[in-house]
Amino acid sequence: MPDPRFDPAAAAGSAGSPSLFDRRSVVDQVESSPEFARHRLADARRRRRRAVGLYCTAVGLMLLVGGLDVLMRGPGTEWYLACLGVVVLLSKASRDYQRGVFRGAPPFSALTWVVAVLLLLAGLAAMSAPWFAVKNDVDEISRLVDQQVG
Repeated sequence: MPDPRFDPAAAAGSAGSPSLFDRRSVVDQVESSPEFARHRLADARRRRRRAVGLYCTAVGLMLLVGGLDVLMRGPGTEWYLACLGVVVLLSKASRDYQRGVFRGAPPFSALTWVVAVLLLLAGLAAMSAPWFAVKNDVDEISRLVDQQVG
C-alpha cells in the first residue's frame, strides 16, 4: 500500500477520483449553499436600505438647512457645508444602491424612482429658497433707495 503522504490522489480525496480539477472547491460548495445565498441576499438588502437612509438624510438636510436659512434671510456658512454634505451623502447612497442591486437586491420600481426624484426636487427648491429671499431683500432695498433718491 502506498504511503498517503506522498500519493497525490489519496491526498486529494478518494483514490477513485479522475482528476483533482474535476472536484468542486470549497468556495464553490459554499457559494452554492442555500445559507450563503440567503446571507448574500440579506447583505444586498441591507446595503439597499442603507442607500435609502442616506438618500433620506440628504433630502432632510436640504429641507432643514433651506428652511433655516430662509428664516435667517439668507444663506450662511452652514448652507455651503450642507451642500457639501448632501453631495457626499448622495454619492454614498448611489454607491450603496448599486452594490446592493449588484449583489442581488431587487431594483426599485418606476414609482419609487418618481417619488425619489420629486423628493430631490423639493430638497433643491428648499436649498435655493434662501437665495431668492436674498434677491427679494436686495430688490426691496433697491426700490426704497430709488424712492429716496428720486
